[in-house]
Amino acid sequence: MKTLQRSIIIIGLIVASFVIAIIVFDPFKLETRLHTEMKIIGFNDTYNVDQTIRFQIYANGYGWTCVGTPEIIIYNTDYPSIIVFQQRNISFMCPMEPQMSSFSEYFPNQKDSYITTIHHVGNYTLHVSYRNTETEKGFKIK
Repeated sequence: MKTLQRSIIIIGLIVASFVIAIIVFDPFKLETRLHTEMKIIGFNDTYNVDQTIRFQIYANGYGWTCVGTPEIIIYNTDYPSIIVFQQRNISFMCPMEPQMSSFSEYFPNQKDSYITTIHHVGNYTLHVSYRNTETEKGFKIK
Protein backbone atom coordinates (compact mmCIF):
# COMPACT_ATOMS: atom_id res chain seq x y z
CA MET A 1 0.00 0.00 0.00
CA LYS A 2 2.82 2.41 0.80
CA THR A 3 4.35 1.87 -2.65
CA LEU A 4 1.03 2.74 -4.32
CA GLN A 5 0.68 5.93 -2.25
CA ARG A 6 4.24 6.97 -3.03
CA SER A 7 3.68 6.35 -6.74
CA ILE A 8 0.51 8.45 -6.72
CA ILE A 9 2.28 11.29 -4.89
CA ILE A 10 5.26 11.18 -7.27
CA ILE A 11 2.98 11.18 -10.34
CA GLY A 12 0.99 14.07 -8.83
CA LEU A 13 4.18 16.09 -8.24
CA ILE A 14 5.40 15.42 -11.78
CA VAL A 15 2.06 16.53 -13.28
CA ALA A 16 1.93 19.62 -11.04
CA SER A 17 5.53 20.53 -11.98
CA PHE A 18 4.71 20.14 -15.68
CA VAL A 19 1.61 22.37 -15.39
CA ILE A 20 3.56 25.05 -13.50
CA ALA A 21 6.37 24.92 -16.09
CA ILE A 22 3.86 25.48 -18.91
CA ILE A 23 2.25 28.42 -17.10
CA VAL A 24 5.59 30.07 -16.26
CA PHE A 25 7.35 29.29 -19.55
CA ASP A 26 4.88 29.10 -22.40
CA PRO A 27 6.87 28.11 -25.50
CA PHE A 28 3.91 28.99 -27.72
CA LYS A 29 3.31 32.47 -26.30
CA LEU A 30 5.70 34.22 -28.72
CA GLU A 31 4.03 32.56 -31.70
CA THR A 32 0.65 34.11 -30.90
CA ARG A 33 1.86 37.64 -30.14
CA LEU A 34 2.56 40.25 -32.81
CA HIS A 35 6.31 40.32 -33.37
CA THR A 36 8.78 40.91 -36.18
CA GLU A 37 12.47 40.16 -36.44
CA MET A 38 14.51 41.68 -39.27
CA LYS A 39 17.95 41.09 -40.75
CA ILE A 40 19.78 43.13 -43.37
CA ILE A 41 21.50 40.67 -45.72
CA GLY A 42 24.54 41.40 -47.88
CA PHE A 43 25.18 44.91 -46.56
CA ASN A 44 28.80 45.94 -45.90
CA ASP A 45 30.33 48.42 -43.45
CA THR A 46 32.30 50.25 -46.16
CA TYR A 47 31.81 50.98 -49.86
CA ASN A 48 33.73 53.03 -52.42
CA VAL A 49 32.20 56.03 -54.17
CA ASP A 50 29.93 54.80 -57.01
CA GLN A 51 30.30 51.15 -55.94
CA THR A 52 27.12 49.13 -56.41
CA ILE A 53 25.37 48.48 -53.10
CA ARG A 54 23.16 45.37 -53.06
CA PHE A 55 21.16 44.13 -50.10
CA GLN A 56 18.04 42.28 -49.02
CA ILE A 57 15.79 42.48 -46.01
CA TYR A 58 14.70 39.27 -44.29
CA ALA A 59 11.73 39.47 -41.93
CA ASN A 60 10.02 36.77 -39.92
CA GLY A 61 7.54 36.66 -37.07
CA TYR A 62 3.80 36.61 -36.45
CA GLY A 63 1.26 39.20 -37.57
CA TRP A 64 -1.35 40.31 -40.07
CA THR A 65 -1.13 38.62 -43.46
CA CYS A 66 -1.54 41.82 -45.39
CA VAL A 67 0.91 44.64 -44.66
CA GLY A 68 2.98 45.32 -47.77
CA THR A 69 6.73 45.89 -48.03
CA PRO A 70 9.35 47.56 -45.81
CA GLU A 71 10.15 51.25 -46.03
CA ILE A 72 13.87 51.72 -46.65
CA ILE A 73 15.83 54.96 -46.43
CA ILE A 74 19.55 55.63 -46.78
CA TYR A 75 20.57 59.06 -45.58
CA ASN A 76 23.73 61.00 -44.83
CA THR A 77 24.33 60.47 -41.10
CA ASP A 78 25.72 64.00 -40.61
CA TYR A 79 22.89 65.60 -42.64
CA PRO A 80 19.77 63.42 -42.14
CA SER A 81 17.72 65.52 -44.56
CA ILE A 82 19.99 64.35 -47.40
CA ILE A 83 18.31 61.13 -48.52
CA VAL A 84 20.27 59.20 -51.15
CA PHE A 85 17.97 56.16 -51.48
CA GLN A 86 14.33 55.62 -50.62
CA GLN A 87 12.03 52.67 -51.17
CA ARG A 88 8.59 53.55 -49.92
CA ASN A 89 6.24 51.01 -48.40
CA ILE A 90 4.05 49.38 -51.02
CA SER A 91 0.67 48.33 -49.62
CA PHE A 92 -1.11 45.25 -50.91
CA MET A 93 -4.78 44.78 -51.66
CA CYS A 94 -6.19 43.18 -48.53
CA PRO A 95 -9.27 41.11 -47.84
CA MET A 96 -11.96 42.72 -45.69
CA GLU A 97 -10.79 40.68 -42.68
CA PRO A 98 -7.05 39.92 -42.90
CA GLN A 99 -5.81 36.93 -40.93
CA MET A 100 -2.98 36.54 -38.41
CA SER A 101 -0.24 34.02 -39.20
CA SER A 102 3.46 33.30 -39.05
CA PHE A 103 5.53 34.85 -41.84
CA SER A 104 9.01 34.52 -43.29
CA GLU A 105 9.79 36.88 -46.18
CA TYR A 106 12.71 38.22 -48.23
CA PHE A 107 12.49 41.68 -49.77
CA PRO A 108 12.44 42.61 -52.58
CA ASN A 109 12.35 38.78 -52.97
CA GLN A 110 14.62 35.81 -52.33
CA LYS A 111 16.37 36.04 -55.73
CA ASP A 112 16.60 39.82 -56.08
CA SER A 113 18.22 42.71 -54.21
CA TYR A 114 17.75 46.40 -53.61
CA ILE A 115 20.44 48.17 -55.64
CA THR A 116 21.87 51.68 -55.37
CA THR A 117 25.11 53.65 -55.60
CA ILE A 118 26.26 56.68 -53.62
CA HIS A 119 28.30 59.41 -55.32
CA HIS A 120 29.80 61.24 -52.32
CA VAL A 121 32.22 60.31 -49.53
CA GLY A 122 30.70 60.28 -46.04
CA ASN A 123 28.95 58.41 -43.27
CA TYR A 124 25.53 57.05 -44.11
CA THR A 125 22.71 55.22 -42.32
CA LEU A 126 20.43 52.54 -43.71
CA HIS A 127 17.07 52.71 -41.91
CA VAL A 128 14.44 49.97 -42.40
CA SER A 129 10.95 49.93 -40.93
CA TYR A 130 8.52 47.07 -41.41
CA ARG A 131 5.41 46.09 -39.48
CA ASN A 132 6.14 46.95 -35.84
CA THR A 133 9.96 46.95 -36.08
CA GLU A 134 12.75 49.30 -37.13
CA THR A 135 16.44 48.67 -37.61
CA GLU A 136 19.44 50.78 -38.67
CA LYS A 137 22.95 50.12 -39.88
CA GLY A 138 25.66 52.73 -40.28
CA PHE A 139 28.26 52.52 -43.07
CA LYS A 140 30.94 54.60 -44.83
CA ILE A 141 31.51 55.65 -48.39
CA LYS A 142 35.21 56.30 -49.07
